[in-house]
Amino acid sequence: MKNPIEGHSHLFKDDNSGVIHNRSSSERDRYRLAKRQAISQLEHKAELDEMRDEISEIKDLLKQLLNK
Repeated sequence: MKNPIEGHSHLFKDDNSGVIHNRSSSERDRYRLAKRQAISQLEHKAELDEMRDEISEIKDLLKQLLNK
């Protein structure tokens, strides 16, 4: 059974599992958007880190070529 949480008309707690459900579609949409943005940022950061590593490797190879 889901019981409303006091002071939050859109939140309900499932007595069996203890899970809190949000029935407000606008808040749920805002949460989903924020989650997608956070995942996108993590992906961009990983891609940027990979590029930095590759540039560093290229620099090292160029230095080796110049020292020959």
